[in-house]
Amino acid sequence: MKYIPKLFFMAVLLIGVSAFYGCGNDDDDYPKATIAIGMATVERPPQYDAPYFVLDNGKKMWVVQSLVPYQDLKAGERIFGNYSLLQPGEDGFNYNIRLNDYTMVPVQEVIDLNVENVDSIGNNSVQVRNMWPSVDYLNVRFMLNYPNPQRPILNLAFNEMIPLENDGYAHLELRYNNNGSQGRLVPGMVSFKLGKYGPSNTELKGLKVLVKTSDNGEKTYTFSYPLTNDEAPAFNPIDLSELK
Repeated sequence: MKYIPKLFFMAVLLIGVSAFYGCGNDDDDYPKATIAIGMATVERPPQYDAPYFVLDNGKKMWVVQSLVPYQDLKAGERIFGNYSLLQPGEDGFNYNIRLNDYTMVPVQEVIDLNVENVDSIGNNSVQVRNMWPSVDYLNVRFMLNYPNPQRPILNLAFNEMIPLENDGYAHLELRYNNNGSQGRLVPGMVSFKLGKYGPSNTELKGLKVLVKTSDNGEKTYTFSYPLTNDEAPAFNPIDLSELK
């Protein structure tokens, strides 16, 4: 990975968007297009010739214009993207959008933590930038050590080695293994599939995630179900560009 200053990416993104606004006649049809940045899951049913996106709030977005290639995206993949809302959609889609830019977000399953894998999973302190749940995922922005002879590992785990807490919440742990790296910190992002630990489990009051943070020691993030729109943070173009 080559390090390039964040401001460079910000400039490239803004130049690209500005250039797109300045060409063709399509932009004249959407003079008040709203630009937004957020998470989405890729959907690609066989009856469609291109993928579309489902935002974490459930809204479906159909791409009618794009600044970047996206046709090869596969169903189930996750993106953190910059898009413009152009007009109300049709045939079940909430909006037609212009896709300005995006980066891929790794998707991982919740794992069981036990005596057999506790050493490899590790428990290094980690700097969490943001953590927020959606209907299907727990999303985490964090800082990871780079470079590293092995890829750093961040896992969301159910700890089988401790007694269950019967408070109505699902209890998970965010575990980081930097594999001994003391390199500089760079931003990372990951989405964990919540499955039975998510809001679809109506027997749960919510989710508690224990993290060994680098600045405040052990910290528990608590999210109550049902979710509201307050869980997801607001983003800006720098948030996207730093992950490139």
